[in-house]
Amino acid sequence: MEGLHVQASRKENSGSIGSVMTQRRSARLNQATSATLTDRRTTEPNAKKDAFKRLEKQWTIVHPTTRRSATLKRRTNATRSSDSVAGQDAKTKNDRATSQVAETDHSTEFPNVAISRDQDKLQPLVQLFARLGTAYYHLRRFQPQVCLDTLASLPAEQQATPWVISKIARSQYELQNYKDAKATFQVLRRVAPSWVEELEVYSIVLWHLNDDVELAFHAHELTDSHFLAPQTWCAVGNSFSLQKAHPDAIKCFKRATQLQPQLAHSYSLLGHECIDAEQYDEAVTAFHRALQVDACHYVALVGLGRVQEKLGKLEVALKNYMSAESINPTNGVLLTHIARRAAKLDLPVKLLAYAKLQSARLLLRLGSATEALQELHLAEQIAPDEPDVHFMLGKAHLLDNNKGRALKCFTIAMSLNPRNEAIRQAISSLDDSNDEGHS
Repeated sequence: MEGLHVQASRKENSGSIGSVMTQRRSARLNQATSATLTDRRTTEPNAKKDAFKRLEKQWTIVHPTTRRSATLKRRTNATRSSDSVAGQDAKTKNDRATSQVAETDHSTEFPNVAISRDQDKLQPLVQLFARLGTAYYHLRRFQPQVCLDTLASLPAEQQATPWVISKIARSQYELQNYKDAKATFQVLRRVAPSWVEELEVYSIVLWHLNDDVELAFHAHELTDSHFLAPQTWCAVGNSFSLQKAHPDAIKCFKRATQLQPQLAHSYSLLGHECIDAEQYDEAVTAFHRALQVDACHYVALVGLGRVQEKLGKLEVALKNYMSAESINPTNGVLLTHIARRAAKLDLPVKLLAYAKLQSARLLLRLGSATEALQELHLAEQIAPDEPDVHFMLGKAHLLDNNKGRALKCFTIAMSLNPRNEAIRQAISSLDDSNDEGHS
C-alpha cells in the first residue's frame, strides 16, 4: 500500500512540474510575440515616413531663375578656376623659361671659360710642335742651317730628345760637317740605344771619315740589338764597302732594301756600290727605285750622273748634276761635280761661275765677308741671271753689316726665283730686324 501511495505521489509531482513548465513556456512565447508586434508597429511608420520624404525630394519643383543662377555660379567658378590655373601655368612657364635662360647663360659661360683655359694650356704645346714642324720642313727642303737654328730655339729638355738629336746630326751631315755629325750621333747612341732612325746616315758619316774601326763596332752593335732593321744592314754594307769588299756590301744593301722598301738611302747605297763594282745597269735600276721612293733624294741623281759619266755621256751627266743641284743648292760636293763636268765639256764660263760661287760659300762659313764679296762680284759678272749668286751676295752684305745692299740683293734673287723659301726667310728675318731697330 505504501508503494502505491509513493507512485501516486510521484505522478502528482510530475504532473505539477509539467504544468509549471508549460506555464513558463507560454509566458515566454507571449512576451516574444508582443515584442515583435510592438517592433513592427514602431518600424513600419518610420519606414513609411522615410519613403515619403524621398519622394518629396524627388518631386520638388525647382524655379527656372534658381537654375540659371546656379549655372551662372558654376560657370563663373569654372572660369575663375581656369584663370587661376592658367595664371599658375604661365607663372611656372615663365619660371622655367627664366631658369632655362639662366642655365643656358651659365652653360655658355662655362664652356667659354673651359675653352679659354684649354687654349692657355695647349698654347705652349702648339708652339712646340710648330717649331718642330718648321725645323723638319727646312730639313726636307735641304736648308740645314735654318733647321739647326730652329732646333736651337727649343727648350733644353726638348733638345735632349732622340728625335731632335737625330735631326741635328742629319743637318750637320747635310752641311758636310762630318766630325760634328759623328759626335752628335754618338750622343744619340748614349741617350737612346734603341733608336734606329737616321742611323743609316751615321754609317755614311763614318764611311766619309774612313773610320773603319768605329764603323765596324757600330755595325756589330746594331746586329746584336736590331738584327732585322735596315739601318743595321746599311752599316754592315758600308763597313764592307770601306774594306773594298763590294760583293758582300751589295748583298747587305739588297738585304736592307728587302727589309724596308721605303728607305731611299738603301737603294742609293746599293747603286753607288754597283758603280764601284762596274754593274751599271743594276746601279741605274737602284737609283731609279730610290727616286720612286723619294723624288727629292738628290744622292740618286748624283749617282745617275756618275753612271752617265762612266758611260761617256757627259752632257746627260751634267743634266743629272744640275737636277740634283736644283734640289740641294748648298751642297759643296755637288758643286764640285758640276764644275768638273763643265770643265770636261769645255764650258769655262760656267766652270768659273760655279767655282767662284763655291769658294764664296766657303769664305762665308769662315766669316771673311770681304773676300767672299770679291768672289761673288766676279761670279755676278759671269752669271748675272743666277739667283744663288745674288742670294750669296745678300748674305755677304748682311755679314758685313750692310742691310740695305743685302735687302737689294735678296730682292733680285727673289725676282729670279720666287719659289725659293730660303730667300723668303732671309727677307722676312731682315724685315723683322729692321722693325726691332725702329721700335
